[in-house]
Formats: sequence, structure tokens, C-alpha cells
Amino acid sequence: MHIAPGLALAVPAGSLVVLAGLPGAGKTTLLRRLAAAAPAGVVALDAEDVAARLRARPAAYAVLRPLVHAVHLVRVLVALAGPGRCVLTTDPMTALANLRQFDTDLERESAFTIRHRAPLALILVELDNLGVINDALGHSAGDRAVIWTAEGLRGAMRCSDRSFRIGGDQFAVLLRGLDRASGLRAARRFVKAQNKQPLRLDVEEALEVTVSVGVAAADASNDFDVHELFRRARRALSVAKSRPENRVEAEPELPGT
Repeated sequence: MHIAPGLALAVPAGSLVVLAGLPGAGKTTLLRRLAAAAPAGVVALDAEDVAARLRARPAAYAVLRPLVHAVHLVRVLVALAGPGRCVLTTDPMTALANLRQFDTDLERESAFTIRHRAPLALILVELDNLGVINDALGHSAGDRAVIWTAEGLRGAMRCSDRSFRIGGDQFAVLLRGLDRASGLRAARRFVKAQNKQPLRLDVEEALEVTVSVGVAAADASNDFDVHELFRRARRALSVAKSRPENRVEAEPELPGT
């Protein structure tokens, strides 16, 4: 199936093609080209559209997963928009922003914090034992766990907060204007919501998906220090991982605060 100059995709009949990270104009053009060139029964959707459709029924993803072709269309973007104008910044499975975008946004938010002396909280989330889930129940089960986590972050965080998938089992949230205590409350709210709607992957073994969460912040208590904010949140996450599941830990408070 040829959809752009010099680019052909092998897409079986009856597949669902998921496009990620497309700008509005490029998305419309590419979906039109796919519709014209696709084999019989192929349906093309935007990743955000797929996420919206599955939001209410994440278990349905286990059925759809064998049909999904998540296409990283960097070459298509270049063909449509010109070299260097488009960069893939969306995770195709969850429709969250990806690691590339996280690095950009962390730098921008850190600069804002320094300039305005405004607090910035960072939450890191890691799925517990995703590798074990994949090995025991298959990657479709692992994918369901990833989507469950992403949808939980969308539901628990403010509209102004930005969530990212920064690794296979790792997520991050940037929360402008929140100090350490407020960031900790946001993280606990997320875990509480996940506990209310647990994802059980195996009926016989009652295998539930759990997460570990670390929180760090640049705020008045540390003179809005953004230096190594990510590393500080990682240390808090490591502490959480060493303790019982669904644990939230924050970086230690400075003496006298």
C-alpha cells in the first residue's frame, strides 16, 4: 500500500492502522490517502481517537490488539510537511506524549519555575512487574496494563497537567504550580482511583496490576531548585518500589521546612 512518495506499508486486509503524532493537516491528508490505497476492510484511525474509544472499555484492547498496526510515520511526515518540520511526539499505544516531548517540556517548565519562582512537581509512575505479566499472560495483557495506567493518569490529573509515557512501563506527570505536598496529594489521588477500579488480568490467579510512584518538586522549601528534579523523583520512586505495591513516596523534606 503506497501512501507517500517512496513509502509503502505492508498492511493485511482487515487490519486497524493506528497513526500517532500527526498534526491536524497532515492527519487529514494521510487518512485520506490511506482510505484510497488501503486493502479491503482496512480502517485507519488516529491514536487519540483509538484511546478515546477504548477509554471506557480498556479490556476491549485485548480483542483489538492483534489487528492493530501502530505506525511510526516519521518518513510520511517528512514527505507531507517537508524535512525537519514534524517530529513524532506521541506514544502510539496510549496517545500520551512520549519521552522526546517530556525532555522538551521538562526543560521549558524548569525555565518557567526559575523565571517566575513558581512551584513545579514531578510525578514518576512505574508499573510493577510488567515483564512478569508479559511472560505469564502475553503482551496483550501487558498492553492492557499500560493503557489502564495511562487512562488512570488522564482521569486523576488536572487538565493543565501533562502526562507522558517515557518508557515501556514508566510514566511521568509535570504539574505546574504544585509544591511537594500538593504533588504528593495528586499522586495519592491517582493511586486511590486505580485501587477503586483495579485491573485483574487473570481470573484464576486474581492477578492485579499495581504501580509504584515517586514525587519530587521545586518549591519554596528548596528555593525552587529544579536541578536534578528528575533524578530526585527517581530516588523517591526507588524507595516506593522497595515497599508494598501501590506505594507513593516523595523526596525527603529539607530540615526546617
